[in-house]
Amino acid sequence: MTKAKVSLGLAKMPVPKKIETSRKIVKSIGAAPYFTTPLPPLAEVTTATDELETASIAAQGGGPAQTAIMHDKEAILDSKLTQLGNYVEIIANGEDTIILAAGMDVKGKASRQPNKFTIVHGDHEGEAILQTPVTPRASYVWQKSVDPLPMDNPTSANASKWEQFAITTIATATIGELVPGTRYWFRVAPITSSGQGLWSDPISMIAQ
Repeated sequence: MTKAKVSLGLAKMPVPKKIETSRKIVKSIGAAPYFTTPLPPLAEVTTATDELETASIAAQGGGPAQTAIMHDKEAILDSKLTQLGNYVEIIANGEDTIILAAGMDVKGKASRQPNKFTIVHGDHEGEAILQTPVTPRASYVWQKSVDPLPMDNPTSANASKWEQFAITTIATATIGELVPGTRYWFRVAPITSSGQGLWSDPISMIAQ
């Protein structure tokens, strides 16, 4: 099986979108448990993003000199994001879930982006209600794990494992008997006639 690889699409990305994408990636990597020592450091990527944004504003209505500065700053950010993509790809080791957790796309799977979903506490102790965007003509498979977040790599030393707790024909699932005070992780994937889609980015909550 071909290992999943990072797709950034920087070459054809407009500057405003590039700035937005860079900030999303920095936020995602900073929040994910997989990336302990990002290379380059996230602070450097943020600085490069800020400098491109400033140059972009100056280039609006400016002359050739301001535009040239903007392109220089864009090239710097492209380089740092490319390095960061290489770092994520090494950490992911072919696992598309980890690449997606970094806020990056998986090469060749742009049409199968992960579903975003939400989770709230239920009305009863130890209960949670999960909801995902509707996928036409799909059912949904739901999984949970006790903290820490599992690494999908089977060779990982992390002992936590994903456990399936429901398959539903609607985009909502309820789970009970959670231990109050315990942090749980959840994810969901749609199932259509084409097969199972990508897992969502994992989200967590502390049971009440």
